[in-house]
Amino acid sequence: MSDSVDVKEKNRRQDDRFKIIRHIGVLSSGRKCRTEFNIAKWGDYPEKYDIRDFVSTFDGTVPTKRGRTFTKDELKALYEILKGMF
Repeated sequence: MSDSVDVKEKNRRQDDRFKIIRHIGVLSSGRKCRTEFNIAKWGDYPEKYDIRDFVSTFDGTVPTKRGRTFTKDELKALYEILKGMF
């Protein structure tokens, strides 16, 4: 099996585990990339708030890049921090 097939298989398996439950909004958008805020689920783990970059590819798929997930309590703490900044 070639390296490219291994990478495609790995990406397919990761995509099968990641599911967007609810799209909340787009934080930023560029020509080839957008940063989204969603409620997502990874495999059998509980739903979490998710901020992640999505990159458009030539074949129309939108694979995910590395992102950051937050529990409800973590998101509340982040909100309090940001509220104090602005």
